[in-house]
Amino acid sequence: MPPTLRPGRGAQQPSGPQTSPDCTTCTAGVRSASALSTFPANSLGLPGTVLSVGSEQKFELRATGLEPKFLVAIRSGSATGVELNGFMDTGDRGEIHLDGGSAPEHYENGHRGSFHVVDQFENTSLASVEYTVQRLPKAEVTAPVVAGAEATVLLSGNVGTAPTFDRVQIGARVLGEPTVKRTAAGQQVTFTVPGDVAPGRATVALVQSTPWQRVVDVPVTVASAPVVAPRLSATAVKVEFGRATSVPVRVAGADAGTVRAQVAGKVYSAPVTAGRASVKVPARSLPVGTHRVSLVLAAPGAGEVHAATSVQVRKAGSRVRVSAPRTARPGKKVTLRIKVTPSVAGVPVAGTVRVNAWGRIQQVRVKGGAGTVVVKVPAKATGKATLTVRWLGSASVTSSSVKQVVQVKRR
Repeated sequence: MPPTLRPGRGAQQPSGPQTSPDCTTCTAGVRSASALSTFPANSLGLPGTVLSVGSEQKFELRATGLEPKFLVAIRSGSATGVELNGFMDTGDRGEIHLDGGSAPEHYENGHRGSFHVVDQFENTSLASVEYTVQRLPKAEVTAPVVAGAEATVLLSGNVGTAPTFDRVQIGARVLGEPTVKRTAAGQQVTFTVPGDVAPGRATVALVQSTPWQRVVDVPVTVASAPVVAPRLSATAVKVEFGRATSVPVRVAGADAGTVRAQVAGKVYSAPVTAGRASVKVPARSLPVGTHRVSLVLAAPGAGEVHAATSVQVRKAGSRVRVSAPRTARPGKKVTLRIKVTPSVAGVPVAGTVRVNAWGRIQQVRVKGGAGTVVVKVPAKATGKATLTVRWLGSASVTSSSVKQVVQVKRR
C-alpha cells in the first residue's frame, strides 16, 4: 500500500472527467520529463529520499517549472500507477506543493519506491523522485524530564552502527548537540533541558543530519524545576576582647532577605545582598570565651532557614611599664609607679600587680591600669638589683611583666 498523502495548497479534487479550460494550450505547453529533471533534492521528506516509518515527521513534495494553470496528478510506483492525490493545479507560478506524512507501518526497512508528477491528459511522467523507507528506532525516556536538568533517551532497534543524532529540539527550539553513546540495546542520547522550558506536554525531536536526515519524535511531559530551598552557612569567628567583629554569612539560593544572629542573649541582624550578609557584633558585647551564634534567614517565599556558627573571644593583650629611680641607698624606700596598658583601647584594667624586690614579694591593686608600690632597700644591699613587676591579668586582659634595674649605692 503506498504512502497516504494529503492535498497541499491549491489541491483540487475533480468530481468527473476533467478537461483544461484551454486544453490546446495546456498540452502544448507541457514540458518533458527530461526537461523537468526530478524534484529538488529536499523535495521528499527531510532530504528527499527517505520516508520515516512510525514518525510524526511530515515530508513535502515539490515540483517547479511546470506549465502555469495546469492540472497534474501525483502517482506512485510508476507513471501509470495508482493515483494518490487526484488533480493539482500548478497555479500561476507553474509549481505544486503538497504535504505528506510517514510511510505506512507495514513498509519494511529499506523498502524502495517512487513518486511521479503525471500529465493527466497525456498520462506521461513529468518528474519523479525515488525514496527509501527508513524505520525509526524505538525511543524511551529513562526518567522524568525536568526543566533545567539533564534528560536521557534510550534508542533501540534500527539505531545504526554509530552515533548519528546531532541535534535536539523541543518544538521549534534547538537545544544544541546531545551526547550520544552506544549501549548494548542501541544508543543513549543525553541533553540538557533549559530551565525556562514551560512545564507540560511537549515533543522532543532527535535529529540526524547525515548520511540522511531523519527525526525521532519523543513525547514527554516536562516537569518544573524543583524549588531549591536556600542554604545558610557561616564561618567561625575569632576576635580579641574589646574589638568589634562581624559574622560573615553566605546564602545560597536567595538574593534577598534578612539574617538574624542571636548570641549571648542578644539579637543582631543584617540584610542579604548578592547572596551574602555580614552581621556586626559590637565591641565588648561578648565576654571572653566561645559563644554559639544561632542564625536565621528570612527570605521571600522560603520561610525561615536555620544555621549556627561560633564566635571565640580571647583576652586582650597587655603591657606593663614601671617608673622608678635608677639609684637607691641601703635602708631607704623606693617608689615604683606602675602602668598597665591593654592592647585594645578602652578595655578596663583592674586587678593585682605583684612586685619581687630583693627577694620580698609585695602586691598592690591597680585601678584604671595604674598603681604605686613602695619597697624598702635592704640595709646590706649593694650593687645592681633587678626588680620584677608582674601584672597578674584579669578576666578580659592577659597577664604581663617587666623587669626594672636599680643601682644601690652606699654614698
